[in-house]
Amino acid sequence: MKRGRTAISLAAALLVCIAGCSSKDKGAGSAEDRSQSDEAPVLPEGFERFYSVAEYPRTDGSETTHPLGVMLACKFTGTRWQWGMDSNKQAKQLYPVLSRTASGGPVPENCHKALMEKVAQSGTHQSYENLIEGRAELILVGREPSEDELSLAARKQTGLEIHPIAQDALVFIRQTTNPVEGLTTQQIRDIYSGKIASWQQLGWEDKRIFACQHEAGTACREAMMKLVMQSEPFKPAGGGVSVSMAAVYVVVRAEGDAMACASYYYDRHVFPPGQVKLFAVDGVMPDDQTVRSGEYPFVTRLYVVSRKGLDKQSPAARIRDWLRGWDGQAFVAECGYTPMR
Repeated sequence: MKRGRTAISLAAALLVCIAGCSSKDKGAGSAEDRSQSDEAPVLPEGFERFYSVAEYPRTDGSETTHPLGVMLACKFTGTRWQWGMDSNKQAKQLYPVLSRTASGGPVPENCHKALMEKVAQSGTHQSYENLIEGRAELILVGREPSEDELSLAARKQTGLEIHPIAQDALVFIRQTTNPVEGLTTQQIRDIYSGKIASWQQLGWEDKRIFACQHEAGTACREAMMKLVMQSEPFKPAGGGVSVSMAAVYVVVRAEGDAMACASYYYDRHVFPPGQVKLFAVDGVMPDDQTVRSGEYPFVTRLYVVSRKGLDKQSPAARIRDWLRGWDGQAFVAECGYTPMR
C-alpha cells in the first residue's frame, strides 16, 4: 500500500519552504497584496530611530511565524521587503532587500543577506532551545514551552516571558480529488488513534487513509495532542512523519488518499492556492471570521517569547512590548495574521 510513499516523504522532507504568502483571500491593503513594500520605511511610533542590522536582536521561529519575523526586522531597521520564491519553487518566501529594484530568479539579487541572517527559522523546539541557551533574543512560535523546554530553562536558570500576539488554527487538509468535505472531532480522533483506517468508513472509496504526521515538538503536533487527541493514543493506521509543514503539503498534494493537520496561516498565505483543500470540522469551515470568533473548534495562538530580566530599553524588550500594544497588533494584522485585539 505504500506505493512509493517512502520516496515521496523523503523528497518532501528535503524541501525548505520558508513561509511567505499566496493570493488566497487577502484583505485589501495587507502586506500579502503586494510583491514588494511600496512605501518608504516609516519609523514605528515611540522609537527615536531605526536600529542598525548589528543592533537588531537575533530572532528565531517556525515556518508559520517566519514572515512575521522578516517583516518585523524590516519594520525596525527601515528596510524594504520583497516576495520571491524559495529555492525549490514550492512556495513564496519573504526577503529583506537593499532596494526596490526587482530581480529575476527565486532569490532577489538585492537580498539584504545580513538582515536575513538575523531572522532564523529553526522550528519551534529548536527556537526554544536557542532562546534558552542564548543563541536567540526573541522567538516567534506557535505554542507555549513544553515540559522538556521548561526543564532545560530550569537547568540553565533561565526564566521565560511568554506573550500571545496572534491567533492561528489547527486545520486539516486533503487532496482536491477527495470528496469528503467535512469531519467531526471524533472522526479525526478516531483516524489518528487507528480506529478509522479507510475512507469508506467516511463515505468515500475503500482506500486506506494515509494520515501524515508532524514531528513531536512541533506546534502542529502539540496542538493535535492537546486539542484533538486529548487522552487518546496517537497511532494512525497509515502515514509517515514529515519534518516540515511544506513536506506535509507536498505529500497530501501527491497522494489522493492522504490527509494531514496544518497551520491555518500557512495554508492561507504560504502554499500555492488550489493544490489542497480544507476539511470543515464539526460543520465549521476555518476562515478569518470563524477563527477570530472562536466558532472554529481548533483555534491556537502565536507567541513572542523572550528571556526574563531583559533590560527594558534593549531592542529585544522594546520590540516585544511594541508587538503587544495597539500599534504592534495593527502591524500583526497588516502582515496577514489574526491579532489578539
